[in-house]
Amino acid sequence: MTGHVHEEIHIHDDDFDISRVSGTATIDAPPGTVVSLIGIGPCSGVTTRGLRWELTDYAANFSPYGIHNEVRERPASVSVKSGDLLLFRGRWIEKHR
Repeated sequence: MTGHVHEEIHIHDDDFDISRVSGTATIDAPPGTVVSLIGIGPCSGVTTRGLRWELTDYAANFSPYGIHNEVRERPASVSVKSGDLLLFRGRWIEKHR
């Protein structure tokens, strides 16, 4: 067998719902919900909408750059053109001013 198989990933624990972004993911969560994005290896074309700190066509490699963002307006979204990007959606709300 050749090529890569990309299966959906969904992990739920007491603090986060974690999933792999394939194309575009909608984040239908209340404003202030904590969101983190982590690239597992190189990711390209990462774009977010409705988050406090938005990204446009960003190259997300494994780094702390996408950690601890938050939903600004509902529904928010994140998309990725290529690569394996994990979306961590927190089970708590932090409202900043």
